[in-house]
Amino acid sequence: MRSFHWFKRLSTIFLGFILFFTPFALLTRLSFWVTGKPGSLATQKASCGDTCLLHPVEWTVQPANWIRFLENPLLLTTFVLVFVAFLFGPLFCGWLCAAGGVPEFLGRIIPNRFKLDLRNSTEPSAIRYGFLVGFVASSFYGLHISCAYCQYATLQDITTAFMAGNFGGINHLTFSAGLITFLTWFVIFGLFTKGGRGWCNYVCPVGASQSIFHWVGAKFGFTYKMRFIPEKCIECGTCAERCPMWAIKMNPGPNRNYHACIGCRECKAACPNRAISYARGVDSEMTLLVPGVVQATGKD
Repeated sequence: MRSFHWFKRLSTIFLGFILFFTPFALLTRLSFWVTGKPGSLATQKASCGDTCLLHPVEWTVQPANWIRFLENPLLLTTFVLVFVAFLFGPLFCGWLCAAGGVPEFLGRIIPNRFKLDLRNSTEPSAIRYGFLVGFVASSFYGLHISCAYCQYATLQDITTAFMAGNFGGINHLTFSAGLITFLTWFVIFGLFTKGGRGWCNYVCPVGASQSIFHWVGAKFGFTYKMRFIPEKCIECGTCAERCPMWAIKMNPGPNRNYHACIGCRECKAACPNRAISYARGVDSEMTLLVPGVVQATGKD
């Protein structure tokens, strides 16, 4: 069951790659075709920059930049993902984001003894929200860091160069910020961190914005979220071990942190007693605004 689950996630992450990234970028090409803008499904001009998920996070609090959404409606993709996160959880992060999925899955090749295990050393959600605040605030001072440390552009450059057999074309790694991004996102916090999603845990503002809305949405009975079935749980800790986002802590039974959960359902696939479900309803335990703290709110 778990192997089949991995195959499903790998398939959808590949789908995310061909939707957003050159040389495919099918979402952009489809937009060109529908609107009649320059370019077509046959051109190679589309890239992940046309559906940038980082800039809109900055521009949301800058009315002067709202005109950009009218100029390029594809930039509204970020808000679509936030709405989906409210109703169903951050499914883009768990199922479509190639920038998060590639290091997660490639990292499984590397033995755990060579990896950093940061699950219990820090509270990553609080750090990520702090980075989100700094990310948005920096734009008011002219520090547009979304391009400087863009993991999406870095992944696109690497894959495009690999497919063309020309690694001299990895432009994003020729300046210091891009190289630091690659080493941090893909190597240190990716391949050599347990779970492979250290970047997602600590830094990503796209994931942080979705997590906020998922946390709010999880309070309502009509939204979908990961739910535990206490009477079935045998407290084996397998779910916490398998979660790539460190969203589950054993205390002594499993407590989940909706600020970190990306709805990947790795916990559900790994649970030996089927004590985890992805469903609607009011959960019996809700994570407070301070990540990592859990309060009881009634039974399922």
